[in-house]
Formats: sequence, C-alpha cells, structure tokens
Amino acid sequence: KDAEDVMGRGFYWSKLLSALTDSVTKGVWLTRLSTESEKDTRVLLIEGSAVGRGEESAFIGRFMKELKKNPVFTELFDEIELGHLSQKKLKDVDVYDFVVRCTFKKGRV
Repeated sequence: KDAEDVMGRGFYWSKLLSALTDSVTKGVWLTRLSTESEKDTRVLLIEGSAVGRGEESAFIGRFMKELKKNPVFTELFDEIELGHLSQKKLKDVDVYDFVVRCTFKKGRV
C-alpha cells in the first residue's frame, strides 16, 4: 500500500525542492518548509529571511517573482502569496522574516 501511495502522488518532493533551490535569489535565506491543511486545501509554507542594507523587501519580491514563473510551481500551485512579513534588528542589521503561502491545486497532494 505505501509503495502505491508514493507512486500515485501528483508530484515528487525532490522535484519541488530542486525547483525551490533554483528560485532562491540573492539576499534570501530559507529557514523552514512545512505543510498545513485548511478546510479542503493543502498549503506549502516557505519561511525565510532577507538581509540587504535597505533592499530586503526587494529581495523578497524577486524571490516571489521567481517562484511564480517557475514551471514546477505554476504546475503545482493555484496561489503563491506573501503570508507574513516582519522586521527585526540583529546588532545593527535589519532582517525581514517572511512566510510564502503556496496553495496546492486540487488533486496535486
């Protein structure tokens, strides 16, 4: 049964992780990946941080743009949106923590 479940999946995590790696841009560091269920949908949460002497929001914007144009992500997800953004200071450096919410298309997980 387990082998059937794996073979019958709508995607492979290795392909998704490779596409994610290809989409990471300068100034962005990923810190956590997780999934959650909301009603009848499944969401991939991508957590990360951006550091860049005043360019942090631009770095996050470029990362989001790369995700949205990546063919693996457009195949798997209906929506890719910024779910949370917060700012903190580490010593004298501004750090922006963010969460990207990717809503799986029906039948993909």
